[in-house]
Amino acid sequence: MFNSKSYCWGPGKEMCQKMVKCENNPLKYCVDGPVTEVYCDDECLGGCEGSRSNCRACKHAENDGKCVSQCPPQFIVNRADSRTIPNPEFKYNFHDTCVETCPAPFLKSNTYCVIECNLKKEIPVNGTCQVCPPSGCPEHCTEESIFGKDRSLAILDSEALRRFKSCVYYTGMLYVSEESFKGNRIVKDPIKDLSLLWNLRNLRGIVGTVYLDLRGAPLELTNLTFLENVESITMEVRGSSSGPVLQIMDGPNVELLGFRSLTLMDGSIYLRNMPKLCFVDVLKRLSQFRAENLSSEEQCIRRNAVCHSECLPGAGCWGPGANMCRHCCNLQAGDDCVAECTDRPGFYEIPDKSSAESRFAQHTRNPSQQPYCPTFPALATLMDNLDETTFRVSKIPPKQCGRCHPECAETCYGPDAHECIGECKHYRPPNLEDQETANVAQTPPCNSIGRRDTTAKLYQCLSNDCPDKHYIESHKTMEFVHKQKIEISKESEQVATGKGETGEIIQVCKPCHPYCDRCTANGTHMSICESCIYWWFKGDCVKECPPTETYVLPSGNVSTQTDQKTPEERIASIITEAGRSRRSSSQSQSDEMLRAGMTSFARYSLSAFAQNQRHCLVCHDECIQGCTGPGPEDCKSCRNYKIMLGPDKFVCNSSCPEEQPHVLHGMCLTAKEYAKVSGKSARDLRDRIVIGVSISIIPLILLATIILVICLKRRAEAEKAREKLFSAYTNLLAPD
Repeated sequence: MFNSKSYCWGPGKEMCQKMVKCENNPLKYCVDGPVTEVYCDDECLGGCEGSRSNCRACKHAENDGKCVSQCPPQFIVNRADSRTIPNPEFKYNFHDTCVETCPAPFLKSNTYCVIECNLKKEIPVNGTCQVCPPSGCPEHCTEESIFGKDRSLAILDSEALRRFKSCVYYTGMLYVSEESFKGNRIVKDPIKDLSLLWNLRNLRGIVGTVYLDLRGAPLELTNLTFLENVESITMEVRGSSSGPVLQIMDGPNVELLGFRSLTLMDGSIYLRNMPKLCFVDVLKRLSQFRAENLSSEEQCIRRNAVCHSECLPGAGCWGPGANMCRHCCNLQAGDDCVAECTDRPGFYEIPDKSSAESRFAQHTRNPSQQPYCPTFPALATLMDNLDETTFRVSKIPPKQCGRCHPECAETCYGPDAHECIGECKHYRPPNLEDQETANVAQTPPCNSIGRRDTTAKLYQCLSNDCPDKHYIESHKTMEFVHKQKIEISKESEQVATGKGETGEIIQVCKPCHPYCDRCTANGTHMSICESCIYWWFKGDCVKECPPTETYVLPSGNVSTQTDQKTPEERIASIITEAGRSRRSSSQSQSDEMLRAGMTSFARYSLSAFAQNQRHCLVCHDECIQGCTGPGPEDCKSCRNYKIMLGPDKFVCNSSCPEEQPHVLHGMCLTAKEYAKVSGKSARDLRDRIVIGVSISIIPLILLATIILVICLKRRAEAEKAREKLFSAYTNLLAPD
């Protein structure tokens, strides 16, 4: 009873409603309900039991088991001087629970734990939301901004991939299905060019789920390194789904994932039907992992699909290269794990006395007690069965190698320009070894032509013209001196500010674009680049001919063409496989291997006897995705319409001819061809079959109906005769 009324959920005694409000004050909760008159704390919600502070639930927040109006604030006022000071008891609000630090994957934003920063004003940095730099916030894309409001299902296609190009953070579902590659009535622009997937390469954080169904994907898709910069994938908290946050399936040629930046996975993982896939150990450590039909460990070892020797053993990796390690064993040079910094050009080891002593100690210890790697100070016996907790607690960040000065062409022993070992990229003055003179111009700005030594703020005065691969740029002397921060004497300044032919204007030699051999300004267009080092392509100087816009002549035709044609014609007929031999020696072997699977085209370019006049063989304007020759009949795919010349032969055109007015999947067709291809003839044949069968069946149905009626009629007559006989027999036996 409560206020002379009964409250229950059913007839039984166990169905009574337990009352928690005070009988004398229905606005208050009482300890153990209305039987007492002791009020619960004001921060209690739903009453309390045993004591005033033992609340069933909290109205605002809970701190160390006690309900409070708010979590301890970040700052408090010092009563002595009335100034704000950091609160040593400060805690963050995590779902109305006060915590000292936000649990992963949540981020610290002011005094709250949030699943995602306000990406219009903040960016996540080491688990904390920080204000964007003055240059602006990285672009945050949402499912609506990429796919629009009208799309019922956000399936990734070429149009969406183009919009992803500048996205750094994404909120929504990343959904790839068979239709993404084949298209349907919803997906109008399927993915034909795998290079578009690299528009996802800028993504660093995904709040949502990633679903990749690779059925229908080209066979050239052997890795998913277009997601190599994604650092976190967290489930969007909407209480709607608890399925896997990452699902990848049906990629028959996928050999590695390549998610080398991924460190946080908030949700389970499911992989299926990728029989060539290796390098999944890191995923198994990041979250709950389930897989079907992947390569076994033995199969991966037989294919030599194992981690690089510089990776921390047992920690896993994302691929075979030195840049795919989850954690380095020794040192790190850029993205690569190395045993010595000089193993990678352009890096040097920063002197460190403590690290030198540590290395000496490693060589003098008992080998049985020596760790595998300096970055993991655990005994060798622990490395074979390394668990995730031990790894996270015991790992040490690898020492970073220093970068050489940009003007060092080879290697160095320090970061400055005078510390290069070997050749300089541009100019090396005789006194470059003197560090004090390296930053001071020993002569006034040149009266004729000067070439800047970019390694050390020096200008070399030239009596003649600029050297090769340079152009002349004129400046007012003192404006140039102040802009470049060149130190000169008072006497030199007076000379520089004087009037006349030698006093006011200075001419400076500046380098041409790296692709340009002779130029009048910095750029690659033919209007300013007179001679090209590599290849000409549509009026611009390029390093390699774009494989999707150029073609390669058959190798068998090269010799015959070059023997019969003039040197000018040979320029348009000799093909060489270029690019591979021009790759920088500093590019890691793993980078080349990973990107090799992202395109089905070899990087060919046109070669000529005169190197500065080599031109790419350009496909016809109606071609896309490459071609095999110069004409519209040599296209691999058409930009507009495809006119079929045979079962496997076609020509591309900007419009369809009058005799082929119908279009289906980009093909120009006659009415007869359109009917055949679109299925109209099949539908007509089906209709004729249905009509014929119907005509044949109807007489049978009528005949069966007649027979059934006759049988039923005869059965009724027999039943009447039987009744008459039974009646006559009954009357005969009856007594008079």
